[in-house]
Amino acid sequence: MPQRTLVIGLDGCSWNVLEPLLATGELPHLSRLCAEGAQGVLESTIPFYTGPAWASYATGSSPARHGIYDFMMLRPDGRLSVARQSDLRAATYYQQLGREGRRSVLVNLPIDQDGCDGAVIVNSWLTDGDARRILPMGKRERYRVLLDAYRTFPSATGDVEELCAIEQARFDLVRELFLGEEWDHFFVLFSSTDWLGHTMTGRYLRGDAEAEAAMLRLYRQLDEHIGWLRERAPDALMAVISDHGQCEEQVVVRVNSVLQDAGLVRELRSVEAAPSPFFVDRRSERQTQIKLPSAIGRYRRNERMWRLGLAAKRALARRGLSVTAASPHVDRLGSRAFSPTDASFAVYVNHLVDDDIERAREALLAVQLDDGRQAIEGVWTMEELFGRPRSGDLEPALFFSPAVGVRPSAALKRPIVRYRTEGRGCHQRDGIAILHGGPVAAGSLEPASICDLAPTLLWAMEAGIPIDGDGRILFEAFEPEFATTQPVREVDEPFVAFQELMDSDSSEVNRRLRELGYI
Repeated sequence: MPQRTLVIGLDGCSWNVLEPLLATGELPHLSRLCAEGAQGVLESTIPFYTGPAWASYATGSSPARHGIYDFMMLRPDGRLSVARQSDLRAATYYQQLGREGRRSVLVNLPIDQDGCDGAVIVNSWLTDGDARRILPMGKRERYRVLLDAYRTFPSATGDVEELCAIEQARFDLVRELFLGEEWDHFFVLFSSTDWLGHTMTGRYLRGDAEAEAAMLRLYRQLDEHIGWLRERAPDALMAVISDHGQCEEQVVVRVNSVLQDAGLVRELRSVEAAPSPFFVDRRSERQTQIKLPSAIGRYRRNERMWRLGLAAKRALARRGLSVTAASPHVDRLGSRAFSPTDASFAVYVNHLVDDDIERAREALLAVQLDDGRQAIEGVWTMEELFGRPRSGDLEPALFFSPAVGVRPSAALKRPIVRYRTEGRGCHQRDGIAILHGGPVAAGSLEPASICDLAPTLLWAMEAGIPIDGDGRILFEAFEPEFATTQPVREVDEPFVAFQELMDSDSSEVNRRLRELGYI
């Protein structure tokens, strides 16, 4: 019988946070998984941010192959909008499972999903509105009470009791899906580990008692959820993973200010003239603020963008973030080079000007910290990092990796801010990987890539592995007899994005969408 698989995501978790918690003895289920399974560092993508990293997990591909570089996608008119399933240029592993008649349940995977064959999907916070919170939509009535209690954002990211309440509601839904749906693969992402990490990782790593208690409170609850899932699927190959890690935030580097000093960024003083309909990632130095255009009503002429703008404002309010007018603002159409958001870790260059690319690279590499380190450890072109040239202005010209403790910002103020922001956390590239159960061999894993999970899951489930992926099978995590006898079956099937299906006028397409419950 083919192997079932169960994947649990702990967003933003890293060993520097988890190991001291394990040492308390109060996380018995995670401790057991580590002792009996294979565990090691899971390297994230570049950019090591939630959107592109989880897309790489889902596709087994680098951002250059799957096309997701951020939460927000740069569009032809210079605006930004949420990354959607139709933006993916590579098939996901659960689409491949669906093609082979295998069933998946996915909860909170950060891609705005439209669904696929053989999958029940509870969308993440990237989804606009509640109508598509669960797909197929025919499932909504069955889980209505649990969905009504399901929240995607806290009102305060440092309120551990509220975070625990959110994850309990998520788990209540997960539990019913776990028991009530047929599945060969089950995925759930718990987001609060990242939210709490951004608020207090620095304090926690410095031994602050209040931060330690909050971390332990959240992880103790998640440990119970993990134990429940493990006990009720003893036959499943389980993976506990994260998309990146956390370290203490010490410095903010304002990338667009660095580029502006190099003569590459053009500034828009008027919010009314800004090309973005609603999302400008600017954070104040000591407060968690995201500033948006104030005249959101003018987008009524584009009903979808107007709705997205209001949804963004509501979502930010649920996270305790203030909404104000954004000025000054980067002119994404008129600038020669710019970084669109705090999460992109990328520079876009208009009109493919090689000289501007090199000027941007030199400017970023020249930023130094007080201790003499480079604030940006590395800067690469698409070809240098991923092995192919970019295909146009809507793809990044450069990717960068900040030094440990450095948070990039897209704001236009002073280029660099040197201070400790009250013990906050910021992203680091190294996450966690724990594999347990079935044919997994106990021991330490060499550092693996988040792209390796999709081919490993497909291989363990005896499913076909797309030949154009960037990940590899983690043979070393398994018992030698299984690793040497389990067949590897590669497939080369054309990938058709869901949006392409929707744009088609085929009666066959309409039939398929109707059968799936989407129309």
